[in-house]
Amino acid sequence: MLHVGHLTVISFTALPERNETPMSNPAIDSHRIETEQQLRQMNDEWVKALVRGDGQTLDRIMADDFYFAYPMEGDDKTQFIDDVTSGVIRVEYINRENATVRIWGNTAILSAHDAAKWFYQGRDFSGHYKAIHVYAQRDNKWQLVSVQACPIV
Repeated sequence: MLHVGHLTVISFTALPERNETPMSNPAIDSHRIETEQQLRQMNDEWVKALVRGDGQTLDRIMADDFYFAYPMEGDDKTQFIDDVTSGVIRVEYINRENATVRIWGNTAILSAHDAAKWFYQGRDFSGHYKAIHVYAQRDNKWQLVSVQACPIV
């Protein structure tokens, strides 16, 4: 703020646009790209494990305090994996499109549009969903901490 006689002049510094950085840092940009690729790969592995009913892979990717929120109820890690491996939850396919990753320090979100054919306790819940996967980096390791699947109507 600058006072000139009876006038007050306020100056503002323009902030960079959302996708711009004031000064690009190749090391940081490279690390961000590498992290995004790692999270996309984890996401692909999780989807494939879900379709195969592969509890070991799900267990490796998901944090111990994992929580899944979906249309009927919510499950913690143990309940979700038990439901998948026992067939209570059966997924025939998930076609994931428009996946985007946003990273904020040790937290990241992958959001996508899913077309899925899946069943819960024999009941068909196939359709289109907006899926949000939340990842946290703990002890230098990324883990899936939560998933929310919202039906698109």
